[in-house]
Amino acid sequence: MQSSHLSVPGTSDPPPPSSHINSGPASAQYARSRQTLEKIRQECMANADHFIYECSVLDWFSTATSLSSQTNKKQRFHLNHASEIRDKMRKDHRNILGKSGFTSLQSFLDNRENLSEDAIYKTLEDVSRTVVDLAKQLYPEFYNDKSRIAAFRCTGTRPAHSDVPGPNLKPDGRNILETLPDSISQNIRRSPRSHNSSPSEGLSSVIAADTSCIYEFKKDENPRWIQDDELKIIGGASHLMYNDPSRRHVYGLTMERTRTTAWYADRGKVLKSGSFDCQEHPEWLIGLFLYFAFATEEELGYDTTVERHPPSSSRIKISSGKEIVDPSKEVYFVYTAGKKRYRTIGDPIAEDGAFFLISRGIRVWRVREVDENNTVLPNAPELILKDGWFWEDTLPDSRVRANIISNLRKLDHDQPLPESRVDKIVRLTMDIMSDEDVALISGAPNLTLSHPKGATLRGRIDKLDIRRLPVDGQRSQSSSTRVDTLESPRKPHGEKKDMKRIHRRLLFQDVCQTFDECADITMFLSCAQQICIDLFRQAGFVHRDLSCGNCLILEKNGQYQAKISDLEYCVAYDKAQPSDPITGSYEFMAAEAATKKLQWKGAPARVIFHYHPLHDLESLYWIVIWFILGHKPLESEGAVDLLEGAWRKDFYDLFSHESYRSSVSKVSFINKVDSYTDWEEILELGSGWNELLFQPIFIFARRWSTVYQVLQATNQDDSTKQWPMSCFTEALYVQLWNTLDSIRTQIPLNRTKVCSVSDYIRSKIASTDTVPITGKRKNKK
Repeated sequence: MQSSHLSVPGTSDPPPPSSHINSGPASAQYARSRQTLEKIRQECMANADHFIYECSVLDWFSTATSLSSQTNKKQRFHLNHASEIRDKMRKDHRNILGKSGFTSLQSFLDNRENLSEDAIYKTLEDVSRTVVDLAKQLYPEFYNDKSRIAAFRCTGTRPAHSDVPGPNLKPDGRNILETLPDSISQNIRRSPRSHNSSPSEGLSSVIAADTSCIYEFKKDENPRWIQDDELKIIGGASHLMYNDPSRRHVYGLTMERTRTTAWYADRGKVLKSGSFDCQEHPEWLIGLFLYFAFATEEELGYDTTVERHPPSSSRIKISSGKEIVDPSKEVYFVYTAGKKRYRTIGDPIAEDGAFFLISRGIRVWRVREVDENNTVLPNAPELILKDGWFWEDTLPDSRVRANIISNLRKLDHDQPLPESRVDKIVRLTMDIMSDEDVALISGAPNLTLSHPKGATLRGRIDKLDIRRLPVDGQRSQSSSTRVDTLESPRKPHGEKKDMKRIHRRLLFQDVCQTFDECADITMFLSCAQQICIDLFRQAGFVHRDLSCGNCLILEKNGQYQAKISDLEYCVAYDKAQPSDPITGSYEFMAAEAATKKLQWKGAPARVIFHYHPLHDLESLYWIVIWFILGHKPLESEGAVDLLEGAWRKDFYDLFSHESYRSSVSKVSFINKVDSYTDWEEILELGSGWNELLFQPIFIFARRWSTVYQVLQATNQDDSTKQWPMSCFTEALYVQLWNTLDSIRTQIPLNRTKVCSVSDYIRSKIASTDTVPITGKRKNKK
């Protein structure tokens, strides 16, 4: 149902680190949990680096918050309120604010050599409390206990506990949602409570989901500390968005001595204010404290259509009165979709794509419908819920599916077949129960921020030395699976660089497993054959995103039906332009699609790259090669040293998450006279397969260069710069189908059950200090 990789309009830079190796549902989270916090922050900055915009302070206030600088003082948030609070503070609270700025802060900074950052900036707690008190005194109609949401705390020594694996969030300061009345569990965040009840001031929450704003402080100002704060604020924002499915955006503030910068981050971009001296402009810092204390949850970036519930309430109540313990024993969520409520069951099927800030933030859950008391309705079936942020101009999956069906219905009418194409495509694609744009409380669409005019796109002060994963066990996760392609930096440019993302939520009736999860090679090959039916080509569409994560298997009454999901990048062939962005997972992308460069161009010379149906078919071919090379018979032993060495290197080269490496490896694979010679020993000695079993699929690789050479020697249409659709026939589809069929029928019955090579290596290395099974690689001529 998804591949949560980045597709930025108008760019062709790399998507993400990932390696599609079956290694267990939580392997990507496990890999990250073992990374250093510094490494994680660098990866998060690499993702956001080219999406950081900078604007003036006043533009930031008017764009990223509800604070206004206009003359209408009847508005709830107004910078004039901040100025009047400043004046009142200078008059009645000189110990807090004097003519030269915040008194205690300056005094502590003057003695900073002998004081910690935590001690210095803890003085801001008094500032924040005074701002809240004066706001309630001066403007009780706008600011009061009932409307107060959060309180500022200096928390440099207190980590916030997260719901996801990995290092806990530990910013220097946080705005924390007020604790609830004693009658309500303090682990639950404020949203389930009525906004008309007063908060109970108590101990600060240590739950990361209760953090509405993060702060980073440095007692000195220099480029090194500024960069360090930027790393931490982006890393912290990424963590909060990953940790809590109900987060729409996150606020932050960095302060180096008194150099202050405000931050806003959502799934589309980061907007930072120009830096200001909080001693020279105390009203701006007061305005921020005012907003962060009294803004509504929605204004602070919470999605009010998602409720977070703590582990203490993880029992599922059935209407008959019976309770079932949720085996995950984790926090669960209740989503609103199609005016109904759905409770998540267990861990998410996919959420790894939400790890990076600038992304579609895809999460996929198994859910069941519940009532207002979160009681599962009688006989409520298990469904699949997909939630994410998609480019505003992309059609919803349901619309794309309907357009494909419409084209095939016309073809069935004009060129009927014994079994209609419509029936086949309905079986091959996902049944969508609900496909809607998530709305705000006001009813407005939930969109990412559009930066103000005059904002500048900026990178960091210095480029960091970032080598994006591959970490063993990290997986590319897709919406319909636990496999989600991670998003990585792509520099936006061109007319769509300020494209906004829209929040969408889908419900699917079919609960499937993915190719990634399949543990039976004959089942896999059979379903790959079903996908090989060229219905998309006949409908005049290109999918542009086939991967092991969005090729699915539905089991029903002992029968297995292949399913294709993730249609948001699927377009009509005549709409696929040469300037379109790269979409898909590099691991499975057609060799020349990864770099948008023709690899087999002959005469005439004036042809250019554009996406076409053969690229979809080639993606399916690489999925098949990936499954064969990445799996071994369950009951066979293998040469672990050979797998650990040669297999790992060659496999990661062929299925690289880097565009150039991926393209070069695949072109080399296709152009070799016999690529099988590179793999026969690994397959036989390492994996335990018969050395001749898979030779036909390797020989098939030669067809790609032949077909592409013929195509690229053909003239493109002068007006569309595309090859005519008549250039693409069913011939190659039939040839691949037959090749898969010949392999499937030759699989021995005792070799159908498989496991991932990666899991096998890990289990063998973990179980012994020595490697009992060995095999040396033959010298190749």
